[in-house]
Parts: sequence; structure tokens; C-alpha cells
Amino acid sequence: MILDRFVLDENFKDRIRFDLVSDGSAGLVHVESTNTDRVTFHWPDVRETLDHSMISYADPIEMFEIVDLYLVAYQLSMLSRYFPDLWVRCIESQCLAAKLISRATEIIGRKFPILCLSLLNGEKTVISTYRAPWLTQ
Repeated sequence: MILDRFVLDENFKDRIRFDLVSDGSAGLVHVESTNTDRVTFHWPDVRETLDHSMISYADPIEMFEIVDLYLVAYQLSMLSRYFPDLWVRCIESQCLAAKLISRATEIIGRKFPILCLSLLNGEKTVISTYRAPWLTQ
């Protein structure tokens, strides 16, 4: 379960406060500590979607997202190269697999260059067609 991945040292169990959003979709955890306390906090691995929503995973993610995208693109290219009859039949049938392939290639085309740029810059890069809210004032 995903909530099992949130772990905090037992010493802080009396110094935690939870603030939940009224609809229950989000929350904030406050942990009180002093300068001498050593706080270690673990949380689930997270990936960001194209609309900048965050998805948490219950199991640890072993690889960078760019590696996952590369592997999907590589496998699709191998399928289209070595099994063109299956590839064409799948794409022309507009079955669920064809829709998944279409969506995967769309995501790879959008995210891969941004992830490459983020790795080269050494920081998260966001490219957006919307103006940042703090710049609109």
C-alpha cells in the first residue's frame, strides 16, 4: 500500500500534526523538531505527468524516467522493425494496443527532450505554454 511507504522515526509520533484538505484529496503533515533532533523521513517514489500532476508509486522505482521512456521506444522500434506485419495489423485495427502505442509515443516525444535537458542542466526543467502565475501580476 502506498501509505506504508511514508515512514518517520518513532521518536516523533507525539509531535506530528495532520492538516487535510476538506475533500480529502490532499494533506499536509507537520513534524515538530529541534536543532538536535535527527529527522529521517521516507516517502514513496513520485513521477510527474505531462500536466504536472504527481503520481506516487507504492513500490520503489529503480530507474530514471528517461531510461524507462528509452526502453519503451526501443522495444516499439524493435516490434515495428522485426514484426512489421503485426505492427501494421495492430495500428490499422485501432485496438486498445494501438491506442496505448499512440499515447506512449506522444508522451515520449514530449517528455524525452525535456528530461534530457533536465539531466544536462542538473536541475528540473519545465517548458510550458502558460505564463507562470507569479509573473502575471
